[in-house]
Amino acid sequence: MIYMGDIMRTLITLEDRQVEKLDAIAKRRKTSRAALVREAVDRVLREDEEALMASFGLWKGRTDIIQDGLEYQLAIRAEWDHRPWESCPRSPFSTAIF
Repeated sequence: MIYMGDIMRTLITLEDRQVEKLDAIAKRRKTSRAALVREAVDRVLREDEEALMASFGLWKGRTDIIQDGLEYQLAIRAEWDHRPWESCPRSPFSTAIF
């Protein structure tokens, strides 16, 4: 990788069919293959951010959870404290004293 200020040059591996299709699109749009790759990266980043933003507030207005969100999380995670394998004498994770 070569860093040039805010730009990073990187090497990627593409299949022959991908290169052929990129070249055809680049020729049609009169742009470079690199510009198309940057455009594709920007699109993926934008879609990921949009998906994340769309997830905010998903639980708002739910009537099946009567607790505060934090209280609900703590109650659910309390189940993690129950480790039945620790009390099993044959378990390698057992804390039982023989």
